[in-house]
Amino acid sequence: MKKLILLLFCLFLASSQFIRAQQSVITGRLTNGMSGEPLPGVTVQVKGSTVSVLSQVNGTYSITVASGEAILVYSFEGYQSREIAVAGRTVIDVSLTEQLKALEESSRRVIQVKEGGI
Repeated sequence: MKKLILLLFCLFLASSQFIRAQQSVITGRLTNGMSGEPLPGVTVQVKGSTVSVLSQVNGTYSITVASGEAILVYSFEGYQSREIAVAGRTVIDVSLTEQLKALEESSRRVIQVKEGGI
């Protein structure tokens, strides 16, 4: 009986180590693709899940993923979203580029307001 309990305990420990080994913490820094300035408030989400974090004031983030095969989605208002496969990495630095369409629409609105107000 003692051997059976010891065997079950060893199997439990081995399986818990295996499960824990499948999770990875991914860190990185998010920057503006043009200026290189840090981007605070970028949403970093594990694709297909509800797991997400926001980047800090200095553009850094840290997120736990279930496996090295996860895909991270980076999104920020006014910037093009990006999807990047983790592929076993633990550090992923990302630069985001501004969406030209959003900038063009904003410029049109400003021009229309100026013309209408004159």
